[in-house]
Amino acid sequence: MIRRSAALEAVETALAESPVCALLGPRQCGKTTLAQQVAAKCKARYFDLEEASKLWLRGGMPRSFLAPNEPAS
Repeated sequence: MIRRSAALEAVETALAESPVCALLGPRQCGKTTLAQQVAAKCKARYFDLEEASKLWLRGGMPRSFLAPNEPAS
């Protein structure tokens, strides 16, 4: 049985202490699903850092990845 509620609580606790939280674990363990659940519940943004790292490897700037996701001023 997967204890998803415990993982969800742990992430919510971490986010209460800091605005950023990293989910680490082996492939196919549910990190993306958990992150998307937390983002939906907290009305937060979900970033796929694999996408960002590929952009940076191609010479793109981090700002160009994050700019569309910055809050309106």
